[in-house]
Amino acid sequence: MYEEYCADYSFKSDFKPEFVSLWDGWLGKDNLHKLDEVTPIEWGKFNSLLRQLSQHYTLLAISHETKQVAQVFDIEAYLSTYEQAMNKESDQFSAFIIQELSCAISESWDHTYIIWHRGKGEIELLSPHIKACNLEHFCG
Repeated sequence: MYEEYCADYSFKSDFKPEFVSLWDGWLGKDNLHKLDEVTPIEWGKFNSLLRQLSQHYTLLAISHETKQVAQVFDIEAYLSTYEQAMNKESDQFSAFIIQELSCAISESWDHTYIIWHRGKGEIELLSPHIKACNLEHFCG
């Protein structure tokens, strides 16, 4: 299943990115200071989103290193604390396939997650979950 979604440590080119953030768009140079002002509670919204997704969908954890996926039975085992998240390197970022929607969600830089989708209604189905966690989403 890994090969259906990923190639060379990234998602295949037929997937489009939708960005999930604390903000409703890119911050721009004048607002970059906001990245340093994110609190543990604000950052925790991403863990809330992953918890909510795991309650509604089957999540498969992606390992780029082994090129395998594994069903997530306990999302808590995959979540980072605020302190852990602030010190992660990119090869430690989480990535999950949302099986029922044939899309994926991955952690990225600057308090952003990316939904990798094919434009078949996945964003419309995920949007209520994103909004319920007080997060925003936008197309790049």
